[in-house]
Amino acid sequence: MFFKKIAIVAMPLIPLVASFGVQALDADDYEMVRETFGVYNWTNCSYQKGSGEPNFYNLKGGLQPYVPRHYKGLTATGYIDKVDTSAPSEDLVTPYKIGCYQDQYLPNAETQVLWHNYRPKVSFTYSEDRYWSGGVNKVTFTANATDYDGYIEQYTWYVNGVKQVSTNNTLTFYTFDGGTHRVSVRAQDNGRKFIHSSQEYWYNFGEPAMKLTAEDTREVVLSPWSCLGRCDPL
Repeated sequence: MFFKKIAIVAMPLIPLVASFGVQALDADDYEMVRETFGVYNWTNCSYQKGSGEPNFYNLKGGLQPYVPRHYKGLTATGYIDKVDTSAPSEDLVTPYKIGCYQDQYLPNAETQVLWHNYRPKVSFTYSEDRYWSGGVNKVTFTANATDYDGYIEQYTWYVNGVKQVSTNNTLTFYTFDGGTHRVSVRAQDNGRKFIHSSQEYWYNFGEPAMKLTAEDTREVVLSPWSCLGRCDPL
């Protein structure tokens, strides 16, 4: 099969600017990750609004073998009131179900594209309130994360292998006996958006892709709770 040569495209990097005492980030401190994606170009995809007549579109620059359920304010024909259960998410539709067929030779379309993104960095600190009146040691974990070319979109915490509810940069954990606990935090960035070199269209239909994570995992030794005079005398 004939392939066009790989197109290398890049959005301008927008690092944190040093102002008001904030130190600018240095790209050399971050790992740049490069990845080549296969590009899916589709023609004759049917979208409509309500019971109106369908409109047919050529969709260029997809990064997976699916098309968006919603496009230009319209919905994939036949999927206004339902989702495609064979697609990986409710926002996607299997192309052939709405009449699309794959075309690698649409004008200005590429069959492969090389992207890059900087991996974020994360570490955590913690503080203990072992005299907390709640009767247990109240431990607050705080993640400190940065991303050179974007921002942190989500945090995921684990304690002793158990996923925690918190999705932000703080976690509150309670322990009575203290002891050693294995704590992990993962920080996920917001990915990157890339535009075709001719600026004719966005890859991945304008949605960010190539989201990267960083992780800090450590064993921490926590103190047992102490009443420190707050307990009733025996």
